[in-house]
Amino acid sequence: MKGRTVAQLLYGTGVALASAVLWWRMTTIPPGGPYGRSRGALFAAYVATRELPCNHRLAARDLVEPAELPGAFRLHLPDMQSLIGRYLRHPVERGKPVRVAALAALPLIRPVDQGQIVRVPVGEQPEVLDWLDAGSAVTIVYGDDSAPAELVFVSCGNEPENKSCVAVLVAPKTSVFKGDAAKWRLAPAAGPRHWSQQCSEQRD
Repeated sequence: MKGRTVAQLLYGTGVALASAVLWWRMTTIPPGGPYGRSRGALFAAYVATRELPCNHRLAARDLVEPAELPGAFRLHLPDMQSLIGRYLRHPVERGKPVRVAALAALPLIRPVDQGQIVRVPVGEQPEVLDWLDAGSAVTIVYGDDSAPAELVFVSCGNEPENKSCVAVLVAPKTSVFKGDAAKWRLAPAAGPRHWSQQCSEQRD
């Protein structure tokens, strides 16, 4: 009987100690981090490695585990692969959480009254994907001609090395595009990001 009492006492002590450790881990989050100390903000999420605009298509390089997230909450981080290829509903600043609720399977598309939608395959231009992003001002080069445009979003299939990626852009209605779109090239251009302003300006 005495042995059972001691075992129960040790068990109770162990539970209390584990609870105390968990409470300490949950309440020692740096106040300046993306999660803060607010209990309602304690959602396990990866953080953005750079500023990400609305309609950005997530890649592995965009996400990193938050250094200040307590170990217990790391168990609740979503599968990163389930986030890759999804689109942001609103901009996310560098170092801020990228929450599942902020993602969509498809990009946001608004009516275009003052331009035309142009699709340019970029699977054979892998270097373009290093700088091309939603809202980017670009120049479409086709043959000896060129036209200004703005990227709405990038669409990619499941093929390796992004071979099926297509850039969906808005170009002036006055531009007349000729030839095989697969041979067109995209080059960065200076200009503001008008399209991204049409998305939600909410930020985490």
